Amino acid sequence: MTTPPLGDAAGWRALGDAVAARVGEQDPLAVLEESGARLAALLAGRAAAEMQRLEAPGRWSVTAVLEHLADAELVFAYRLRQVLTLDAPRLESFDQDRWAERGRYVDGDAHDALAVFVALRRRNLGLWRTLTDADWARVGVHGDRGPETLRSLVRIIAGHDLAHVAQVARILGDGTVADAG
Repeated sequence: MTTPPLGDAAGWRALGDAVAARVGEQDPLAVLEESGARLAALLAGRAAAEMQRLEAPGRWSVTAVLEHLADAELVFAYRLRQVLTLDAPRLESFDQDRWAERGRYVDGDAHDALAVFVALRRRNLGLWRTLTDADWARVGVHGDRGPETLRSLVRIIAGHDLAHVAQVARILGDGTVADAG
C-alpha cells in the first residue's frame, strides 16, 4: 500500500479502510498485544546487517520500520488521550517519510526501537483495555481521514501492526508470517 500525500482525504480514507480490513475477524486488542512478541521472534538471532537491509531501493529497512512503529505508537498514545479527554479533537496527520528522514531512522538500532515500541504499547494497552462502550464511541477528527471513533482507530492501529510485521518478515525472508495485503 502506498501512503497518499497529506491532504488527499479520499486516499487517506481508502488507506485507513484497507489497513483496518487486515484485522478481519481478529480482536484488534489481541493483535496489538501480540505485535511486540512477533517482532521480537523475527529479530531473534539476526545480524545487525540484516536489520539495515532495504526491502527494495527507496524502501525502509527493518530498523526503519521499527523506528517508525515506535514513533507511531507515540502518535497513537497522544491521539487516544486526546479523544478521551476532548470533544472531537483534531488528530493531526504526519508525514512518515519526513519523520524517518528527520528522525534519522537509518542511524537507529532495531532492538532499541523495538524496546521503545514494546514499552509504549504495554502502556497504551493498559489504557485501551479500560475503555467503556461510551469511550469506544468517542470521536476524533483525523487531519486527512476525517471523523473516526476510538473503535475504528484501534482497528487501523492493529492493521498497521499486521502490515509492518509482514513487512519485517518479508525483508528478513521469513515466510512464516503471512502478508495479509
